[in-house]
Amino acid sequence: MKQMMSVMAPMRDGVRLSCDIRMPDGAGPFPAALLRTPYNKAMLTTSPEPAAFVNAGYAFVTQDTRGKHESGGEYTPFRGEDVDGYDTVMWVAEQPWCDGNVVMTGASYPGWTQFAAAKGAPPPLRAITPSVMATDPFRDVLFSNGVPRGSMIWWAIVNGGRSQRGDPSDNWAEVLTTLPLRDIDKAVGYDREPILQEWFDHPTGDAFWEAASIVPGYGDITAAALLIGGWYDVFSAGLMRAFAGLTAARGGADNPLRLVMGPWGHSAAESRVVGHVDFGPGALLDIAGLRRGFLDAVVRGTNPPAELAAPLRVFMMGANEWRNEQEWPPARATSAAFHLGCATAANSMHGDGTLSRTAASPRETDEYTYDPLNPAPTIGGAALLPDRPPGPIDQRPAERRDDVLCYTSDVLDEPLGIMGFVKLELYASSSAPDTDFIGRLCDVRPDGRSINLCDGILRTRFREGTDKEVMMTPGEVYRLEADMGSTAHAFLPGHRIRLEVTSSCFPRFMRNLNTGGSVFDETTPMAAKQTIHHSAQFPSKLILPVV
Repeated sequence: MKQMMSVMAPMRDGVRLSCDIRMPDGAGPFPAALLRTPYNKAMLTTSPEPAAFVNAGYAFVTQDTRGKHESGGEYTPFRGEDVDGYDTVMWVAEQPWCDGNVVMTGASYPGWTQFAAAKGAPPPLRAITPSVMATDPFRDVLFSNGVPRGSMIWWAIVNGGRSQRGDPSDNWAEVLTTLPLRDIDKAVGYDREPILQEWFDHPTGDAFWEAASIVPGYGDITAAALLIGGWYDVFSAGLMRAFAGLTAARGGADNPLRLVMGPWGHSAAESRVVGHVDFGPGALLDIAGLRRGFLDAVVRGTNPPAELAAPLRVFMMGANEWRNEQEWPPARATSAAFHLGCATAANSMHGDGTLSRTAASPRETDEYTYDPLNPAPTIGGAALLPDRPPGPIDQRPAERRDDVLCYTSDVLDEPLGIMGFVKLELYASSSAPDTDFIGRLCDVRPDGRSINLCDGILRTRFREGTDKEVMMTPGEVYRLEADMGSTAHAFLPGHRIRLEVTSSCFPRFMRNLNTGGSVFDETTPMAAKQTIHHSAQFPSKLILPVV
């Protein structure tokens, strides 16, 4: 293997970005695989990925993104990667060791750099393979439907400098209780983190976030694409929306678009055991081999891996088997409404909340108090926090709380498969002008364990769209639609379906202080009395995509 280290690639504005280049021995030229990262390209020196690509006949180029490590310029995450990505692809294609074909690879933020470069459609870019990353910063990456993620704050502080910072805390759950939230950088010892403060200055999905989003550029992405994600990855919901959006934008484009979705967290296919569930040996895939096989098919015309024959390869949890699908959501999926109800009260797993295909409920409302000073905790799920493992984890510790409503179906006599987007249609009122509602879908096993599948949060000020804030009138009933993400799961006989409804999941989501004030500047929380309605007039329901 030959290598050239710290080669400076010029960008159109004169800034130079540092590249490490490795290639096979021999005359070449070779197709080139490009990985653009803010996490220090030198860290890849001990990774098996460069050698694997070189052994497969590629030149492998790693680049420090603008403003990071050896590269010049100023780092502004999620911005400018389209221009720098375009310029880097063109520069790589023009090098004498490159045959003019460029592909891209990488996971997490390097997945973002791929989407951004592809949006500019540089002619030499033949394919991208982004893993565990979404495309809409305000809806799916840094925020969740406009609600700040704890991972966003942790990530910005750790990655805000030119080089990687050490983690300044071993107790982020405590740090993230800082009020006002704007002072959280000071709480861990930094005067001000400019990246974080700029994000805080844009609490709605305004033009600032629109300019950063990949979504408006879906129609410009013509390169072949293989997306890889996990059902319990922090970006899973956004990745599935990205696949659906790209499919619609590309129409009948010749270049293939593929997605592999497994039962994993942010580290795809590292273990068959995720959280409290063993998904079996089939859950393990050779992701690196699939990725290179896909790229070889695009660049060299070889046969693609058999696992990528269909547009989607998704893992059906519960049944613990892979399924090939043609689109997302599957066209054969039908919406099935499960109505919320109770006889006395649905508070906690010890209540009598029901999920039923009929709308009849002896009692028309449920009530609970959401206190931001005592939020329901994050337990597994699609989380990305240093002290909170993701995945399917028994939710009973949270379900014992009175501020968590539990609506549970009868025991199933036959399997029920779901595949697609899960929705919650909630009729709710609150004593607060602004608050949060969270819906979480769980599989209750015969032994009583309540295993989370997917969830979603709605901040009521964004009920009419994330581009504007509209407060509620306390006490008024509102129809709210909560996006609970995507899943593929088979509820087996003897199991039950459970829906949790609550108002917090901390520290995964930053607490709503219920005041209607500035999310990042408010200092005084107040408790909110929440009422969930499930009457004939206000029929709250869980909507499942049944296959």
